[in-house]
Amino acid sequence: MKRLSIRVRFTLWRSVIIALVLTVVGISFSHYDQRILEANSRSEIAQAMVRAQATFNQIYYPSMATHYVPRLTDAVFQITSYNGDRVYMASSVLTNQPALARVRVSHTSASGLVPVLQRRHATRFIDVRLHLGVAIALTKPGCVGGGCTAVEFGWYFGSAASQSLAVTQRILITSFLVLWLLGTLLIWLGVGAALAPIEAIRRRVSSITAGDLSERVEVSEGNDEFSRLAVTVNDMLGRLEESAKRQQEFISNASHELRSPLSTLLATVDLAAANSEKADWPAVTATVQREGRRLDRLIEDLFWLARSSEKQIPTSKEEVDIDDFLYEEAARVRGMTSLVVDTSGTNPTRVRGDPALLRRAIRNIVDNAMRYATTGLAFSSHFEGGSCVINIHDDGVGVDAKAAERYFERFVREDVSRARHSGGTGLGLAIVADIMSRHGGSAHFIPTESGTTVELRLRRY
Repeated sequence: MKRLSIRVRFTLWRSVIIALVLTVVGISFSHYDQRILEANSRSEIAQAMVRAQATFNQIYYPSMATHYVPRLTDAVFQITSYNGDRVYMASSVLTNQPALARVRVSHTSASGLVPVLQRRHATRFIDVRLHLGVAIALTKPGCVGGGCTAVEFGWYFGSAASQSLAVTQRILITSFLVLWLLGTLLIWLGVGAALAPIEAIRRRVSSITAGDLSERVEVSEGNDEFSRLAVTVNDMLGRLEESAKRQQEFISNASHELRSPLSTLLATVDLAAANSEKADWPAVTATVQREGRRLDRLIEDLFWLARSSEKQIPTSKEEVDIDDFLYEEAARVRGMTSLVVDTSGTNPTRVRGDPALLRRAIRNIVDNAMRYATTGLAFSSHFEGGSCVINIHDDGVGVDAKAAERYFERFVREDVSRARHSGGTGLGLAIVADIMSRHGGSAHFIPTESGTTVELRLRRY
């Protein structure tokens, strides 16, 4: 089942809450109104019974016929003998009616008695109109035997109270239904108005295509949630645009870098194949090997950077002796070249990091220094507070330390001293910067009087 929108869900939940509140209020009000009507009815019954008692005390004689009193209110009464065989007095609306009720002892009643309707077939039309019955015992002094006991019954007659309650309930139901519909409509409109800025942002973002990420969402005035959301979306679009530019530049640079050795390989092979008898095959072999190695390094570096961008290169934490790496690199350089390598500044420096990544970073810097060194290199390592500092210096052509920071970006070389014929791919220093960042450090060129010095910093632990 498709999930409902936020607007619909919010409106449904709030409408349910409104309905529950209105229902509770309606029931409470109806109950209160019923109690008020019942209290008023009982008051009328009590007043009618008091008036009847006064009249009964004045006109009562054992031999006289039933006396009927005109009904002044909706309360009626009937005074009968205790055993119910005779009606002494009654409201006019009960003319010619036999004793309608008998008494039952009740400990919860104020008078100790409650009326119980006789439920005769002849009185069925009267019985259904009698409500809220009350019974009290009466004694008339002066009767034979020292007194006569009678029972007075009082009821609320008719359906005026129930009709009034029904009208009130109908008014409540109608008014509460209108309030519920109005409240639901207002919530629907209010939620729509509240979500309108978000919907505007959604429509604007959906209209922005990958081909043109320069467009932005309009930011409303103020500093509310919607304006901050618009700013956040714009920041995200800016990052996506920058990422897309970098990706496009990366693809363009990678294509250019791959095209150069491939062009050299194809040209060399085609030229040799066109004149195979006069071709200098040792030179052709050397060219193919050199350009093939260059392609291999370039593809490896591209693959590494791609995996790094996708967070697919794990970084372990082990005890690593940086000074051992530097001594190994010094031995490698001495075995490959005639360069003099000074390791006197190398101090014991143990850190926690990924040994394979740190070894690769140091080797990239050393290979870079080897290409530009004239007579020698110098390695050093030491601690500064919580950081491990590694310096690799070559005595070749120096660089402007501030301007050289861009060399840690991908496919960036110095125009002259770092040209393609030196063998670089323009990715080695970018890989170094990425590895240092993974270890909470950085890579920089630092100013020197002569030559070039690269400083690597990483956390000690």
